[in-house]
Amino acid sequence: MISEGLDRACRAANFAYLMRNYHLVVVLKDAPEAEEHKKGVVGLLGRHNAKVTDDQKWGTRRLPHGMQHEHTGGYSLVSFQADGQHVRELAHDLQIQPGVLRFMICRADGK
Repeated sequence: MISEGLDRACRAANFAYLMRNYHLVVVLKDAPEAEEHKKGVVGLLGRHNAKVTDDQKWGTRRLPHGMQHEHTGGYSLVSFQADGQHVRELAHDLQIQPGVLRFMICRADGK
């Protein structure tokens, strides 16, 4: 019990050191509300204590096969910093986020 509390205190004190760089490639529904879907994804990152460092829109492309009855999708790359413990929760929330067709999260340092 004491070691768990001490471990949490150490993590809180060294929070900046636990932050890792990640890339999120996301395919969003290409619809009139596509910008709202993008804001939802960025808001979701904020709710998981992630700091967005870069946001690139790759444009709309035809999907190689239909995803959720969609034939085109908007591709984006979002670079962010987050604690590794929050990434799994973030991935779960992205799976149920409306407007997200597919996503992939990977560490920016290649590990």
